[in-house]
Amino acid sequence: MMDRDTHAGWVGGKNMSTSRRKVGPGGHVAHAVAAVLCAMAIVLTLGMPACAEALEASIVVENCPVDGRTVTAYRVADMDSSYSSWSAVAALSGLAGETGIDLSALGEGTTAAELQSVAQTLVGYVSANPNGFGSATATVRDGKAALTKLEPGLYLVTIENVTSGGVSYVFEPHLVAAPGWDGGAFSFDRIVQAKYTKEPAKEFANHVTKVWSGDSGSVRPKSVIVDIYDGSQLYRTVELHEGNGWSFSWDGEGDWSVKERMDGMGPYTSRIASSVKTDGARMDTSITVTNSYVGPRLPAGLPRQAMAPIPFPPWGCLWQQACSLPSAFASGASTPPSLALSRNCIRW
Repeated sequence: MMDRDTHAGWVGGKNMSTSRRKVGPGGHVAHAVAAVLCAMAIVLTLGMPACAEALEASIVVENCPVDGRTVTAYRVADMDSSYSSWSAVAALSGLAGETGIDLSALGEGTTAAELQSVAQTLVGYVSANPNGFGSATATVRDGKAALTKLEPGLYLVTIENVTSGGVSYVFEPHLVAAPGWDGGAFSFDRIVQAKYTKEPAKEFANHVTKVWSGDSGSVRPKSVIVDIYDGSQLYRTVELHEGNGWSFSWDGEGDWSVKERMDGMGPYTSRIASSVKTDGARMDTSITVTNSYVGPRLPAGLPRQAMAPIPFPPWGCLWQQACSLPSAFASGASTPPSLALSRNCIRW
């Protein structure tokens, strides 16, 4: 989706200086009075939260080309009470370790490419566990869909793909902060524009490909497992390995996403990226799963077993040898015995 800010794939940001819903000029007096009453409540009632108002947000998605499609907003991060920072929800507790993505670090300085990569990676997580996220759905009517009564947070917004009148529409996922900034004003009511690929298509070809980064063949697992989803339904589980070129292809129209199983993967993170290309009436959807090595660096040409730690002498042995130094010198020995540690002591 496109938004009214400068970054594609991002609506809103941090450094939010106010927590008020956007209001017209006539509403400022009321807010000022409320602020005074709130301050008085803090002074007069110790221990009570300061004006604990249960504010709700909304996200309106515009520019949807086909009515009847379902729009879903998944809350992927919770906002703090000042609406200035957020943290990943419990369902994403393993996100940072598995992907290297820290949602709390996202902000205005995050590039559009990184935001889109994060959004596409998160689609696999919500597809695999849709009930693990707070969510809201709405149906497109007259080109719009309104997601209302949202708890403040960072949301992943998705729209169902569709083929209508011989034209295929593939929508991009979108990260939206609600509340956040709209046109220079802080607002609880967000407005975003749908972003999609529109091409005539009658045939659909899909591919998932594994890419390795920052490692060597000697440290990679022999195979990986990925789950392919059509929306929130598991379509197929496939094994990627050198024998099939670390790739898998299938035909058919759908809301395709992929999540890699990270159990036993070792020191790797996993990121997802997808792209759509057309060739006449054929639409190709390519999903790339990149595993980046984050373990200890291997010296060039050195086998993995060479990275085993060098054993040190037992502490008791070192202490015994150190304590023998004074007596050795006192006896007139030319070489202290601690400089000639026995083979039994070192245990190579």
